[in-house]
Amino acid sequence: MGPGACGDIEFYLVQVKFDALNDEAERSYFKKLPTSFVLTPEQVDQLRDAARRILAESTEFQRLVRDLQ
Repeated sequence: MGPGACGDIEFYLVQVKFDALNDEAERSYFKKLPTSFVLTPEQVDQLRDAARRILAESTEFQRLVRDLQ
């Protein structure tokens, strides 16, 4: 490959979206949260937990983590 080639770069498409949550009530709750940056500490904790679970269940994210080790 010539200069500027990117043949050795691997891309990972990791989507973190509420649709990935299995529980319909939880999915609905997060989709209805306001986007005003004013959340209670409990809502922030819930969002963080949801993001952690979504990433833990993402095969693409897990592939990225394995490849980084």
